[in-house]
Amino acid sequence: MYSRAGKADPKWVEDDEDIYDPRRSGGFSAYAIATVTTAGGDAPDAVRIAFVFAVDGKEHVVRAEPPGTDPEPLIEQILAGMNMPVLAVRVYQGDELIKEDSVNMRGAPL
Repeated sequence: MYSRAGKADPKWVEDDEDIYDPRRSGGFSAYAIATVTTAGGDAPDAVRIAFVFAVDGKEHVVRAEPPGTDPEPLIEQILAGMNMPVLAVRVYQGDELIKEDSVNMRGAPL
């Protein structure tokens, strides 16, 4: 394409040395985590769904629902659309941990 335009190829075109390997450390990656809070999800005893992501090993609340919400269908829905490896799912009712499950997800360490 560059030769057709009468220009020299940029150096990166011939750079085959910097191949990304997810098993090696280093390199660059980015991710964003959003929290969805529905009506009533800001109550003191709200149901909060949190994931521990493999990328940083930290807990992130991804959903806050009104008290009494069944978290199971929401967890399944969120995991089905997840594109980042998850280590664990935790569910809180207010400040009390009511459920914690390990997740065996592709890309997560064994």
